Amino acid sequence: MASRDLRASAPDQGIEVDPIGSHPFPEPGDLPFASAFLQPNHPTREFGCWLFPDPPAWLPFRGRLRRASYQLTWQMLYRIVRGANDAARRNVLGLGPGVNPFAAMLQERWPTLYGISSSVLPRPADWGPELELTGYWFLDRPSGWRPPSVLEDFLASGPKPICVGFGSMPSADPE
Repeated sequence: MASRDLRASAPDQGIEVDPIGSHPFPEPGDLPFASAFLQPNHPTREFGCWLFPDPPAWLPFRGRLRRASYQLTWQMLYRIVRGANDAARRNVLGLGPGVNPFAAMLQERWPTLYGISSSVLPRPADWGPELELTGYWFLDRPSGWRPPSVLEDFLASGPKPICVGFGSMPSADPE
């Protein structure tokens, strides 16, 4: 599996993990590297990219459209991060402009860890061995931890609260 192979390849070195797939310096001699995601970001025929709706069921080539939705998403995202990516390479590392890291991730088959449960999202049959569904990622709770007393009092004061969240939806006017 990707994570075990990566550790075995360089047991005495650090491992750089990129949580958004925009690895700005894939140069020879870098640390071993893995991308890490919380949602599917590699092309598959089984479902489309999170940015696009699923193609209609009547289309005979839905699988190809689903795969293409990932490549289109990566091209759009690269256009957004390219300037900052190249500026970081130039100003911090003294390197020239980089390649599209999203395309490189697919072409070079970067090891990628997904914090997704295969019980919730079965592994797509057309994904390569460099992609690993690890299950969800959790931080260990420190031993003896207790929530602040104000929170405990609030939770004990009435019926269980309901939280309706909107994820990472931005708002120009959050009020």
